[in-house]
Amino acid sequence: MLIVITNTERIGDVMKIGDISIHYLNGGNTKMDGGAMFGVVPKPLWSKQYNANERNQINLPTHPILIQTAQYNLIIDAGIGNGKLSEKQLRNFGVDEESHIIADLANYNLTPKVLITC
Repeated sequence: MLIVITNTERIGDVMKIGDISIHYLNGGNTKMDGGAMFGVVPKPLWSKQYNANERNQINLPTHPILIQTAQYNLIIDAGIGNGKLSEKQLRNFGVDEESHIIADLANYNLTPKVLITC
């Protein structure tokens, strides 16, 4: 089975696949140089889908995914965390919002202690 996840999902949305629930949590937002992200693809092409700011940066949401089954609660998180970056890093990476993962887990009556970590 092929599941395609697009960038149209919003925080709080849930996707069901059989008995599996997939939730998008708020992992914050960062910005990276659009040219670096798209490489040789010309800006006129990628800028139709992704607006760049005055520094040529595009938004890169870092939203973790919570996967719930009858037996497990799993998180796939490749985000930036919270309180881990210096002011200089926050500025250079264009971080305008850090992770809210702990608060979002509380919406599902979960704490980090009940999650499997790898």
